[in-house]
Amino acid sequence: MPGTLAHLERSPREVARWQKAQQQLLSGQCGPALAAYRELVRKYPAVPELWFELGSAAAGDLDFGLANHAYKRVLELSPNNANLLVMVGRQYQGLRQLDDARTSFERAVAADPASVDARISLASERGFPPAVGIQVFLDVPAVGRLPRMWYGLKRRDVLEFLQ
Repeated sequence: MPGTLAHLERSPREVARWQKAQQQLLSGQCGPALAAYRELVRKYPAVPELWFELGSAAAGDLDFGLANHAYKRVLELSPNNANLLVMVGRQYQGLRQLDDARTSFERAVAADPASVDARISLASERGFPPAVGIQVFLDVPAVGRLPRMWYGLKRRDVLEFLQ
């Protein structure tokens, strides 16, 4: 099917364009990266990773409307990919769109209840320090690393709060 990741990967030229855009994005050259990602998502609209990176480039170029559109497209294309949902949630946090971040983390946990990253991100978004998320979701005794106010916290209390 045209426009998919498999279709993109069959073209070494397009893979090279994607890799160049990634390098530009990572080096802070958001404008050139944004132009490349726009062209890539036009040709390959079914690749959520391209949309995610387009959103990151748009945010870096201060085009927040486009960034939001791109992240929403990721959510539409990958509603059950916990890793991408967590990554989108973190981007929303950076944009100070905390309701959208929380929704992304909740969707990530629903998509993969065993995802430690999704659970810890959700716990953190709901106000718990990461160590509590680790203790609760991994059953790792982290009490020695917790602030005093969290010492008496019981797993049941945290799970009730997170519901």
